[in-house]
Amino acid sequence: MRLIFTFVLLISVALIPLTTHASSSEQRAHVPTVPENMELLSSIDEIAALYNSEQCGECHEEIYEQWKHSGKSRSFSSERVLQAWRTFIKQGLEREPRTDWDGSEIN
Repeated sequence: MRLIFTFVLLISVALIPLTTHASSSEQRAHVPTVPENMELLSSIDEIAALYNSEQCGECHEEIYEQWKHSGKSRSFSSERVLQAWRTFIKQGLEREPRTDWDGSEIN
């Protein structure tokens, strides 16, 4: 009897994620949109110039002061690392469009 109870309990626990996934899949994920008055950036260098760590330090002064002298603050400073990220992003932008389960295009 204990074996049957354990088996039923394990099956029930295994099926719970399936039922919650079915109800959540009906809701579409939020897709952020770009405001019309915002200019799109065309290169990684423009993004890096616009969003640098010094801007973060304006609001997060204490954490920024601790962080700026650590090795992590220089992790993207070598040309090799920057080139690897450029290649990664460029290849991602050039890939063929993919489709979701319902046939809609995934950007």
